[in-house]
Amino acid sequence: MNFAPFPRYYVKEEGLLYSCTKFGSGHLQDVSMAHLKVIREKIVTLHKQGLAEQDIASRLLEAKSTVQDVIACYKNTGTAAAKLRKLRSQPIRTQQLVNKVQNQVIQNLHRSTKQMARELDIAETTLWRVLKFYLKLKCFKFTRRQVLSEATVDKRLQQGCIIRDQLVRAPRPTVIWMDEKIFMVQRAWNRQNDRLYTYNLEDIPVNARTIFVRQHPAHVMVWAGNCDDSTPIRVP
Repeated sequence: MNFAPFPRYYVKEEGLLYSCTKFGSGHLQDVSMAHLKVIREKIVTLHKQGLAEQDIASRLLEAKSTVQDVIACYKNTGTAAAKLRKLRSQPIRTQQLVNKVQNQVIQNLHRSTKQMARELDIAETTLWRVLKFYLKLKCFKFTRRQVLSEATVDKRLQQGCIIRDQLVRAPRPTVIWMDEKIFMVQRAWNRQNDRLYTYNLEDIPVNARTIFVRQHPAHVMVWAGNCDDSTPIRVP
C-alpha cells in the first residue's frame, strides 16, 4: 500500500529558509502560511470553547494528531504559532565525501559498506546513496568456480568436440543422462538460522540443544540414468 507524502511548504524569513508540514485530509492543495495560521487559531478557539480533540478534527477536517500538537503548543507557549525549523545549510553528501568514497573503493574493492561507513564516520545509508546515485556503482556477489588448468580445459574442449561429431554422424544416437548424489545419514542444520528460544540454556537437555556430528557419517550413494527416449536405466 502506497501512502501519499504530506505536502511540505517553505517560508523565507530574514534570509533563512524554513520549512513546515501541513497534515491535511490527504489531498494536495495550495495552502499558504496565512491559511495555516488561520487553521491553528481556529483549533485554539474551539479548544477554549470546550470541544474535544476528535470533534475539532472532524469539524476542521484535520488530523487528530495535528489538533493535539497545536493544543500542546498552546498550553506550553501560550500561542498557536507554528515552530519554524531551520533547514540544513549544507548537505552531508558533498563532493569531498564523494571523492573520499571513490578513493576507498579504488583502494579495496572487497571492503564492506559497514566498514567504510565506520572509517568515514558517516551513516551507512548515506554511503549507500553515494555509491548508487553519485558514483553509479552496483553491488555484485562473488562467484565460485572450479580450478582448472589450461591442459584440462583443452582436453575437455576436445572431448566435447568428439562427442558432438559422433552425435551428428549417428542416424539415431542413444544419449544417456546420468547423475548421482550422496545422502548423509546425519541431521542437517543451519548454523545461522537454527535457534533455541528459552529463558535459560542450562534448562534444556544436552541432547536437545546440541547437534552431534561425525567425521565420517554413514551415507548412501544414489545413481540414476535415463536415455533420450525416456527409457529408465536400472542398476542390478
